[in-house]
Amino acid sequence: MKRYEFHPLSQSLPLMREPDFSEFMVDIKAHGQIAPIGLLDGKILDGRNRYLACQKLGIEARFVTLCPKDAKAYVTSMNVHRRQLSREERQQYVMRLIAQQDKLQMTNKEVAQASGVSERTVRNVKDQTAKKGGFAVLSDKKRKKIEEEKNTAPEDVIVDDHGTPVPKGAAQAYWARKSEAMNVLNQIRAARQVKRLRPEEVMWCECNLNGVLADLSSAMNRFSSAVPAYVCPYCKGIKTDSCKGCKGRGVVSKFMWSMIPEELRKMRETKGMLNGRMSS
Repeated sequence: MKRYEFHPLSQSLPLMREPDFSEFMVDIKAHGQIAPIGLLDGKILDGRNRYLACQKLGIEARFVTLCPKDAKAYVTSMNVHRRQLSREERQQYVMRLIAQQDKLQMTNKEVAQASGVSERTVRNVKDQTAKKGGFAVLSDKKRKKIEEEKNTAPEDVIVDDHGTPVPKGAAQAYWARKSEAMNVLNQIRAARQVKRLRPEEVMWCECNLNGVLADLSSAMNRFSSAVPAYVCPYCKGIKTDSCKGCKGRGVVSKFMWSMIPEELRKMRETKGMLNGRMSS
């Protein structure tokens, strides 16, 4: 099976993570590859996850060469996923897009919209880059290294929901039990189907259905704190034994994350996003 590289314009978006990627593979195995993978300049612009899934399943993937209009529509529609990029990442993306601007038949305004920046920023980047002699954003050696890292299958690197690598040891051990915690939550969700019962019926007169639902909602909130979501920002998932933030787990839930000081959260989110781009 021929191997394809990922197009630079696709690499500002994260790849699918576990367990979503495994579920995605199951779906493709059961129903086949429904949508073709879009190629631009012989590289994958749209459908990286489909490509990786087909490779792992040994399925011959289907491809289609995107015309400039289709490619332009794709990069424009992906703007919503780039809004959390750092300033440096945005600039890198703008430069990549400018390098393809003529091929995609995009105006400065369309480049700005696709990148989530102003037209003035696009003009400034073009002026600055032109002064440096072209649009070579990265050296060939570094670009090749990044592309090799990005072509790595998702499960080769375990990352949290921010894209931060989960350290080996306690952090990965508890991260591996995420599905166990989610299973408990799903059982509680199933139990909440009692809300479909009619509280005015005599059958349930002694149950106090409203009280039952309140108890189940409380149980969901409590068990949600057991679902790992992020690497602990205090011990970084390494020195877990004496950490009061994660209580020795190395990972914290979304609820616990919301209790962490905002400054520390932003710092970890930004670092995680950068790490995620390198490992996605």
